[in-house]
Amino acid sequence: MSSRRNLLATVAAAAVAPAVLASPTHPDAELIAIGREALPLIEEYERFTAAWYALPDEHPDSNRVADLATPASDRLDELLKRAMPMKATTPEGCRVKAAILQHELRCFYRIGGVMVFENPAEEMAWSLVCDMLTIGDVA
Repeated sequence: MSSRRNLLATVAAAAVAPAVLASPTHPDAELIAIGREALPLIEEYERFTAAWYALPDEHPDSNRVADLATPASDRLDELLKRAMPMKATTPEGCRVKAAILQHELRCFYRIGGVMVFENPAEEMAWSLVCDMLTIGDVA
């Protein structure tokens, strides 16, 4: 299963989890709400990114396509800043933070559609995030 599909499946699973997860008394209710908002934004950003990578170099529409991704990117940055200081205490909360981090890592380390890391710690962080999005119980 691709990393993108894993991301979408795990965040979607958290978003449609039993009603108890949506309860304001759930320990990670705010993180789960952030995940619900982030998922469609990540999908939107990835669609525009794929469209941008599909264009030939110096295509006249390159800047326009890149600009279309800006609102989703800006909102995801805001959600990241909100989620960052929160302590995830459940597997669902950990998955939300992992999904947002995976998106951010893609933004910084994807070159020409390929993940390129400068040191082993960055690659290990990527590996851990991917693991967290594919295992059944993170805690």
